[in-house]
Amino acid sequence: MVTVHIDPHLHAQLRRQARETGRSVDALVDDALRAMLKLEPGSREAMDALPVRGGTGVRPGVDLSSNARMFDVMDGLDG
Repeated sequence: MVTVHIDPHLHAQLRRQARETGRSVDALVDDALRAMLKLEPGSREAMDALPVRGGTGVRPGVDLSSNARMFDVMDGLDG
């Protein structure tokens, strides 16, 4: 699972489209990303298209079990 922050107005349109088409928001986002990246649905290339960049692991002070704590660290409130 990945957390993505979407503009509230865009998110409202996305939810409306999901309701109208009977599809999930996740499925619509997946399709939109595949189209943007010009990938075939379900292809191995789709799975490997976005590189994973890493470092030395989780940053000090980050608690992966707490979204609120992770957001605090990302927002610079980890002092």
